[in-house]
Amino acid sequence: MLNALRASRLPSRVFPGGLTALSILLFSCNLTLANTQGQGKGEKEGMEEFEEEDPYTKGKDELVKKLGYVRLGHGPWRPGEDTRTLQMNLGGIDMLFAETEHFCIASTLGTYKIPNNRDERSKLKDEIKRLKKKLGRLKEPKKKLDPWLRLHIFAQRAEDHYAEFCEDFSLTESDFKKSGPHMGYPNKIVLVVCQRKSEFGRYVRNYHNSDIEYAYRTVMRNDALFVAINIEAIKEGREMETELPFDTMLHNMLASNLTTTFMDGYQDNMFSAPRWFVYGMSHRNLRRIDPHWTLFDGRKENQGSKWDAWKWSPRVYNLVDNGFYASANDMFTWKKYEDLHQRDHMVSWSKTEFLMDELEGDKRAFLSAICNASGGFSTNQNDDELVNRQKKALKDHFGLTPEEFDKAWCKWVKKTYRKR
Repeated sequence: MLNALRASRLPSRVFPGGLTALSILLFSCNLTLANTQGQGKGEKEGMEEFEEEDPYTKGKDELVKKLGYVRLGHGPWRPGEDTRTLQMNLGGIDMLFAETEHFCIASTLGTYKIPNNRDERSKLKDEIKRLKKKLGRLKEPKKKLDPWLRLHIFAQRAEDHYAEFCEDFSLTESDFKKSGPHMGYPNKIVLVVCQRKSEFGRYVRNYHNSDIEYAYRTVMRNDALFVAINIEAIKEGREMETELPFDTMLHNMLASNLTTTFMDGYQDNMFSAPRWFVYGMSHRNLRRIDPHWTLFDGRKENQGSKWDAWKWSPRVYNLVDNGFYASANDMFTWKKYEDLHQRDHMVSWSKTEFLMDELEGDKRAFLSAICNASGGFSTNQNDDELVNRQKKALKDHFGLTPEEFDKAWCKWVKKTYRKR
């Protein structure tokens, strides 16, 4: 049986602004040498060496463009820094790089043995078919994904999530004209996908002054959005479970972090978007990929992980049937992750699905109304202002009061979800 992915770790909520220009300069001058020296030969031994040339495009411009890349391989990374500097700052390890329409991507993912998992095999087959259609020729791997193919797959996934978010809220390029073309920011979204916690740790320490070990995301005002994830953190404690779909789990981590970052960066709101809707959208988009592997769902370490913990619909049904759920008025007051219990994450997911997929209304206007720039961070907001902003948005763009919204949602749950 499948086990739900443990989600005891809290999502990263890092204060915006990041490093100062002076700090970045000092890191570039001093930490490059320190990191390169700090990673001795012993650590590099046994690491996979990546092919220098992408075997799928062979460096041909027409094939690179067919995959939707602006650039494939080394080149500019961030303002004032190129990919080789980034590589040195992460210890000189092998890395692959791609620049898409909206992302600058760095990957240290190694060869992946495809597990004997029907769902993941089917999912990968569909994703590789899409790449093959773009390239014209691509032999479908039966047993392993090499590092270059993994880069192509994750680049495709990243742009998919960007497009899906825009489609969900009917966002177009014109919505970002004034602020910047990349979800409203002038510079492309930075995505770092790591094989090991070691290079992930170097990245978040050197560039974001963080010691988080799982996944990282932040927003830099008037600059860019940032997301970093690593697969080793997911595999911890599962070393003997070789047939688990770790690539799918990493994809879920990507979807969760991109969605929450899009929400917390939209219109430069700087983490002031309502928590229930941020996490509700995250769960909705993650569960579109594979609902078996949940992330950041409020589960505590001692709650364990039952084989059917991913089955949220019947649990929400029971909560509604017993009248034991957070009302919209209560949800509108939530300011931080810790305000939500596990059942609150399930209810947030369900109410978000109901609002996004069932209700008639102006979703783009609703998003803009609840994500207005207010000085940043939901925890800094006045309680009444936070609640009233959401009440007004719900009434203006869906024609419902919080009480009417809850009543309609409860009716939908009882009709749609199967009782346990």
